[in-house]
Amino acid sequence: MQINKAAAMRVIRLANIVGESGFDFSHLHFMALMPSGKDNELEAYFANNTITAKMRLPLTEGPAQEVCLPKKEVLRFLAACGETDIAIQVHGDTARLNQGKSRMVARTIPVSGFPFPLDEPVSFRIPITARNLQAALYLCCGLASSSHEASNLDVHLALDDGLQVYTTDGKNLAHAEIPLEDAEATELATAQVDIGLSVKTANTLLKLLDSLDEAERVILEITERSLVLHDMAYEWSCHCLLKAESPAVPWRRVAERQKIQEICSVTDIAALQDSMEVCMAVSDDKYVAVMLTVDEDALSLELENEKGSSTGSTTEIDVVHPHRSYVPFLPLKTLLSFCQKFQDAGPGQLRISKIELPQGSPLKWDWLVETGLKNLFIVTAAYLNK
Repeated sequence: MQINKAAAMRVIRLANIVGESGFDFSHLHFMALMPSGKDNELEAYFANNTITAKMRLPLTEGPAQEVCLPKKEVLRFLAACGETDIAIQVHGDTARLNQGKSRMVARTIPVSGFPFPLDEPVSFRIPITARNLQAALYLCCGLASSSHEASNLDVHLALDDGLQVYTTDGKNLAHAEIPLEDAEATELATAQVDIGLSVKTANTLLKLLDSLDEAERVILEITERSLVLHDMAYEWSCHCLLKAESPAVPWRRVAERQKIQEICSVTDIAALQDSMEVCMAVSDDKYVAVMLTVDEDALSLELENEKGSSTGSTTEIDVVHPHRSYVPFLPLKTLLSFCQKFQDAGPGQLRISKIELPQGSPLKWDWLVETGLKNLFIVTAAYLNK
């Protein structure tokens, strides 16, 4: 059988996103090619421990054969070859790949042991734009990955007056709302569901979304055990295993508190980023807290340690109430990175407010710009679990 190189490269690159480092003769490092049941078409499957994905791969010459190929090795071979079709010949437990004078012989594994996607009834079906899901996951995965507890954290997707995407480590909270179109909003108006993905699974899903056309419409489906993402034509699909125990977090209890006092609005995100870099000049430790000071005409970030001290300031702010408190560096860096990446409608404002809670006064950082999302914010040092 023969396959088109460009189509094969797209499939194999995505297959390598879903996988693990190293190598052994397990499904983690292989891609299964199967006849799809249609003429001149294969289905390519790839998986890790929580994700199973499928893509269509056109055949330029049949007949279709079953085979499991090593992902990284085939990617390196294809990347080094020319642009003509690739011929694949399967003989027992080996596969021969040919293109012109270039050849590769690879050991295979049995297709019969490969994990294929679960076929489950769909409880909820949600059409959204790939860009919006990418942005929401970027913010939440960034915050979760900045925590010492990253490997134990979940990213939640909840149907609750829109599609809410959020994560928390018990102290800091990130949230983005993906608005639903009128038909879906009406159909799902009474839906109440909250599911959790491990941060590792959510990060892999984010990498897959990075490879898509940002304007592409995609479908999210929620089943009993999986979150399924696929395109409108079902050319590809990605099945993500849900966390068995991932209790919902009452994020509204913090984010929508009545007792909230605005401190200031930052009108130049790049200047605030520069202030952060200056403030971190005396430290390599990204898990530190820095002193935030808002006075009548400037916002300053200061760090002091045994090496000395450094302070970065910006005057591009509108002050409502002066303020002074410590803020964790990494969650703020995550938010500013998000602001720079997704400010499609031009520079926006970052509104900083203080929330009055019995456990203290965490800060809420709202990103005010048109991105296709709503209610974009992080809360720093909010003790949600108490």
